[in-house]
Amino acid sequence: MDKNVISQTDKEKVKELIKELHDGAEVAEVKNRFKEVIDKVTASGLAEIENELIKEGLPETEVKRLCDVHLSVFLETLEPGAVTLPQSKEGHPLHTFTKENEAIDEVVLELKPILNKLKEHIEEDLIFAWKEKHNMLMDLEKHYSRKENLLFPFLEEYNFMGPSQVMWAIHDDIRKGLKATNRFLDDIIVTHELPPGKIDQEIFPLLTMITEMISKEKNILFPASLEKLSNTDWYNIEQESDEIGYCLYAPTTKWIPEGVETLKTEISENFIKLETGVLTLKQLELLFEYVPMDLTFVDENDIVRFFSNHPRRIFVRTKAIIGRSVQNCHPPKSVHIVEQILDDFRANKRDVAGFLLKLNGLYLHIRYFAVRDADGVYVGCLETTQDITLINKFEGEVRLLNIIE
Repeated sequence: MDKNVISQTDKEKVKELIKELHDGAEVAEVKNRFKEVIDKVTASGLAEIENELIKEGLPETEVKRLCDVHLSVFLETLEPGAVTLPQSKEGHPLHTFTKENEAIDEVVLELKPILNKLKEHIEEDLIFAWKEKHNMLMDLEKHYSRKENLLFPFLEEYNFMGPSQVMWAIHDDIRKGLKATNRFLDDIIVTHELPPGKIDQEIFPLLTMITEMISKEKNILFPASLEKLSNTDWYNIEQESDEIGYCLYAPTTKWIPEGVETLKTEISENFIKLETGVLTLKQLELLFEYVPMDLTFVDENDIVRFFSNHPRRIFVRTKAIIGRSVQNCHPPKSVHIVEQILDDFRANKRDVAGFLLKLNGLYLHIRYFAVRDADGVYVGCLETTQDITLINKFEGEVRLLNIIE
């Protein structure tokens, strides 16, 4: 039987078992019953089933809480070598993701004995060795960002939403843990004091979360992605990857499949007549590039249609988000805020929304504007993000040239 073709009966059996876990069934009992049907379900099939559960109303937070149990049940029933990936050439996005995971796993393995020694005795050399390894793990941001901004959008085009919705929430938990650990390490370097139980109760669980994500990618996300995405999709992911960067590994060659059609289009030099002037396409693009703030436009259906791409952009954007639902471009924990703003714009309850944010030493002003036509009809939302760090400190007047950039 072709495991890539999952019968509806088998899907329903697995979904019932997962729902029983949700309702409090004993894991051991579910595992035994799971083995009866697991030989008919592939790794990508399990991801597809979780995707359907979300569509049927099981909250994403519940799927996130249960996915570790799902993975444990699933992997215990697999025969050795049951989940395999085809050989990928250097530069292929999956080859890069896999190499990054190998490097991440190695850092975790090297870090664990350092932490165990620190539990016994605080030594400055061990603290700095921990700091060095932790700084390497902070590079995970680029690995997760490429998943969120490049891989997930293409999966969503195939209506495959489950992995992105669940994994993004776990990414955020790991990010939060890494940032907290970074602050904690800075304190240890100064105080040379390590609270009892800190490593076992917080650091080791964080490392486990990181390695379990590697397992989820290898056994569920990557096989499913290979089934869903075309060579054109993979090529366009590869084309955008440099902009975000890589985690502990970088491809040394470009992967270019034969006969693939890219997303790139030629730019015409035809003039565009606007109400207040005439510009070429090239001039218009350059103007947006030099506007001193990040711009993103979302249409009346909440679809991302445009973003400016100046060199000092604050928040990462890639071309893969064009045509993507704006709700899927935000972490799950903040989606409700975005939806509230857009709903208020549509209902004419407000025209502007915004907030101030401190991030990485910058003071940011983020604003949302309802864009309406001459008849007052809502046609979309303009998001602007401006670094106002210098402006916030400014007092009086500065009239001399080149004082302020």
